[in-house]
Amino acid sequence: MTYTPAQKDLISALIGTKIAPRTKSPSLRQSLVEANEKMYKDALTASDLILINSALELLVAPTPVDSNKEEYRDLIEALMVTRGMLAERETA
Repeated sequence: MTYTPAQKDLISALIGTKIAPRTKSPSLRQSLVEANEKMYKDALTASDLILINSALELLVAPTPVDSNKEEYRDLIEALMVTRGMLAERETA
């Protein structure tokens, strides 16, 4: 299981605009930036996936806002792929 290019772009945009700028911890911010870079190199570790999973979970609203249903669906799909990748690593 891997991210589609669109999912990579979505996750990268969310990390760059919504997650990293609001992160108070410099080390966490750096970890997010590194995970983002590794994602494009297809070199994510389990720790990177856990970090991305946590970040995506923070952004998922309980219900989608009508004006953002497509973005909500894309976010949920990226979260499901992240969880699938984590599950694959746990069983490997």
